[in-house]
Amino acid sequence: MARPRKRSRVVPNLPAREWAPLDEAFARIKNHVGSGDLVLRDLYRDLVREEDGLGSAERIVPFRGAFAPYHIREEVCRTLEPSYWLSRELRDNPANRENVVVWPRPREGRPIDGVHYYFVRRRDLDRLYPAGATSSDRPIEPQPPRRARRKDKRPTQRKGSRIQDAIKQGTAEEWPGGYEHVLTVDIIDKVSPKLVKRKLRVPHRSTWERALGRKKH
Repeated sequence: MARPRKRSRVVPNLPAREWAPLDEAFARIKNHVGSGDLVLRDLYRDLVREEDGLGSAERIVPFRGAFAPYHIREEVCRTLEPSYWLSRELRDNPANRENVVVWPRPREGRPIDGVHYYFVRRRDLDRLYPAGATSSDRPIEPQPPRRARRKDKRPTQRKGSRIQDAIKQGTAEEWPGGYEHVLTVDIIDKVSPKLVKRKLRVPHRSTWERALGRKKH
């Protein structure tokens, strides 16, 4: 019987010329896609890709003080397989929107062996998201011609309010007990498929925040 493939491999160190902090990757990708929500989606997609994705690693620094005897005693560096990220979630940091938080999925539990710092391979980051390039550098795809609007005397509802109503309805269905404690990015992730199913476009984050009462009109 074949042994299961390890999700990580211990290495002596993570040279800065070869490995970039995860927050640096977050900032680089944001320059390309422009949206923090899209950064989390694209970054996670690239981390779990088996081919042509983002190579990753972590540096675990042991706890100090009273907890130290119960955890690792020495710092550990290890490279990570894409499958490692299947047990992790990427979330934005409410205290600092310019960095990302790595969170274990509920079934995995929190890592308790030390403080984890994550890195991506620089050559992969440069290949996928070249430094200095921005979202404005991407070629603009031609748009199909717009259809002429039919004159209709019946009053119509504004599209914006229709989308916001769908957001509120979908969120209430996912969290019937209330969603004040749920992060906006998690709501977007859960409710977006409901909008697509109703043939509505997924709006910008600010529209979600207005619909959820988290941003003034």
